[in-house]
Amino acid sequence: MADQRKIALVTGASRGLGREIALELAANSYDVILSCKERIALAEEVAAKIGEMGQKAWIFPADLADSLAIQELASKTRAISASLDLLVCNAGTTLNRLILRTTPADFNDEITINLVGQARLCRALLPEIAAVNGQIVLISSRAALVGNSGQAAYTCAKAGLIGLGAELAAECAGAGVRVNTVLPGYLPTEMGLAAGEKVVVAAREANFLQRLNDCGEVARFISHLAGMKNVSGQVFNLDSRPLQLF
Repeated sequence: MADQRKIALVTGASRGLGREIALELAANSYDVILSCKERIALAEEVAAKIGEMGQKAWIFPADLADSLAIQELASKTRAISASLDLLVCNAGTTLNRLILRTTPADFNDEITINLVGQARLCRALLPEIAAVNGQIVLISSRAALVGNSGQAAYTCAKAGLIGLGAELAAECAGAGVRVNTVLPGYLPTEMGLAAGEKVVVAAREANFLQRLNDCGEVARFISHLAGMKNVSGQVFNLDSRPLQLF
């Protein structure tokens, strides 16, 4: 049992932002549960790096579109520890498709994975998080605030995550659980680059600093946020493109 140690669960932890979050948390004395749907070999590489830091790592594959898989992930987490200091809901998928070409099945898949699955996982692990007045961090997107042409279903799901974060923060405050949402900005990950060169160039040019965001910097922000005891119900935009809210 590892109840006396800080434990974090990071979804989508085999690559990209999730990988950097897991490594940064390990560097800050967290043992880390790595969850991913696939790319298990990559998760094993992350686990090995965490071990080299002197921290423990576990790999629990899970498809967040599958409610039974989420329950199994929660059960495996409870078997390690009766408490969970931090849950980072990072896993997600994106569909680059205009709304006229987006089918009901497309919408269902995006919302199930990017929103419903996150809500189910938070619900399943809430008692363990509350046991140590822990924190939940949801990874949303700037698109949720300003839209992003060609990502109708993704934008809707990510907007729902902001609402989920606000609701969980309100409901869970009495249990001492903090819930915050992070908009990481456009990142040069496999998912980000898959949108195509034109989209990447446009994101860079729209950025006030004329560059894409950095996974390591986002991970460091999340690690710092995890240690803040008086912040909850907030949305942190790390994207240096204008929001154009007014």
